[in-house]
Amino acid sequence: MTLNEGAKALGLSREVFREVRTKLGWRRAKREDGVYWFAVPLAELEREADGSPYATSLDTGYPNRVARATAELIAARDEAESRATAAAEEAAELRERLARITGEREALRDALRAAEAAAAEAGRQAEAARQQAAEYARLAEEAGKRAEHAEQIRRSFAAMPWWRRLLGAPA
Repeated sequence: MTLNEGAKALGLSREVFREVRTKLGWRRAKREDGVYWFAVPLAELEREADGSPYATSLDTGYPNRVARATAELIAARDEAESRATAAAEEAAELRERLARITGEREALRDALRAAEAAAAEAGRQAEAARQQAAEYARLAEEAGKRAEHAEQIRRSFAAMPWWRRLLGAPA
């Protein structure tokens, strides 16, 4: 692996890669064309490359950043689905409450209409009873006047001489 390939594989700059290889003591070899190669242990490369955005997973062959992004996307999707499920459950509960409240409101409206109808009917019956009572009072007054007039006639008839009473004519 060349200096550029090693730096790219580990996601490091060339200078940092030089420091890392020097610090870890990786061997350097020179090819016939003058390019230096570094003998980097594969396990070391894999361990160092896990954090690199350019590293590929040996299991899937995809870059590690894709695997991490996929895991993050799956977690985000699961969280969004759980939020959506919770929101749907809450919406269903609110719809049930709304239906119950609407039903109660309609029942109260029906009861109010029935009470208003009963009050109107009671008012009509009270008015009819008042009119009937007024009619009875008028009839009673007329009957009282007739009774008084009849009493006057009876008194005048009683005050008549007996022979006039026989004829039945008033005096």
